[in-house]
Amino acid sequence: KNLVVRAIGSSGPGPEWRAWQRDVTGAVVRDVALAAGLDAPTGVSFRTDNKFLLAARTRELLVWNLETGAIANNFPSEVGTSTYTANTRFSPDGRTFGYLGSDRVLHICDFPSGTERYVCRGTERDSLTVTWRFSPDGRRIVSGGDFGGVYIWDASDGRLLAGVDHHRDTVYLGFFFSDGRRFTSHSWDGTVQIWDATMARPMGPVLKHSNAVQFAAFSPDGRRLVTGTADGYVRVWDITTGQPLTEPMRHDRGTQQLPLCRRPVDH
Repeated sequence: KNLVVRAIGSSGPGPEWRAWQRDVTGAVVRDVALAAGLDAPTGVSFRTDNKFLLAARTRELLVWNLETGAIANNFPSEVGTSTYTANTRFSPDGRTFGYLGSDRVLHICDFPSGTERYVCRGTERDSLTVTWRFSPDGRRIVSGGDFGGVYIWDASDGRLLAGVDHHRDTVYLGFFFSDGRRFTSHSWDGTVQIWDATMARPMGPVLKHSNAVQFAAFSPDGRRLVTGTADGYVRVWDITTGQPLTEPMRHDRGTQQLPLCRRPVDH
């Protein structure tokens, strides 16, 4: 099943938002109109049981009941929420959720109470979080910083398990591989690194590019990695050796919107 949210033109004061649930064939099996309030969301996350939708606004987080479309709860944020598009997420078990505040600090809260459990701040040198996500098993949180830091946290209590100033510029996180252990980080400095989330350490060599890297995705068997750069080139790498298997392949439309070579594991 898959849920999507889409803005539809409306004659009312603002856009109408709807939640669509699809079956494995792609057919829409549920279409729910959401109650007013989603004017300009900066992050949207579906709970894994497909019962709730979380979205961030400037000073609060809203939760919708996807059975009725009504607002189930709202959680005010004293610090405000970040404008990054992927700043809110439910944990895989749905018992907690996280959001990136306007202070660029990651806040983890209990659900459904909304009580803040802990925050993840990074290091003094690189305390500004850019991207983050839960591991598929919910045991780890990984985040990337504005100044090259990659961080791995214990999701149960927020303990920092590893903090490495690995890149030299802003860090973005790729997706976890389906085994839940490996994930990638990529940076505007032109490097990509594979990480072992369980051991909280880098795996293999750094993959170097001639331009800022905009995405990185595992092949289904986990033996290769596809990367794309800001100047529109795509390349395939051997994960074991760290060597490219292809010459850079030009994509005239750039690389941000290219489909990944596997469905992302993203909660």
